Amino acid sequence: MSSYQYIYLSGKPPEEVFVLEESIIDELLSGDPRKIEGALNKIKRNPKLLDDEIITKLMDDRDKNVRGKAAEALGIIKNPKAVVALIEALKKDEEASVRGEAAGALGSIGDAEAVASLKEALKDRSPTVRLYAKNALDEIKTKQKSK
Repeated sequence: MSSYQYIYLSGKPPEEVFVLEESIIDELLSGDPRKIEGALNKIKRNPKLLDDEIITKLMDDRDKNVRGKAAEALGIIKNPKAVVALIEALKKDEEASVRGEAAGALGSIGDAEAVASLKEALKDRSPTVRLYAKNALDEIKTKQKSK
């Protein structure tokens, strides 16, 4: 879909529309540190590139690898807008690897809103998720002390 199609379909004036190029998503999910860094720099220059709709789309993808990489990327970006989607993934994703990445990302973001969900994740059936949740809680606690 071109930017012009998106603008037309969204009903928003062009100056209010920020389109996340698929290349940025590909870079974030690539696993290549240089590509991830490039995507992060683009997003840092224009934070509106990664809006709530894009976050939701990434976290709802059918592919567990995409969901896991998306959670990891959101943790790297430390985007507080991602907290709700990451908490949902932590609670409901069927894949332990995605739940673990969501817990790790929540720890990186450090939002106190995630604490209750991370404490609940300490009871997860997966030992990996429990470990990620414990580490995330420790990270949040450390960040809170340093404030």
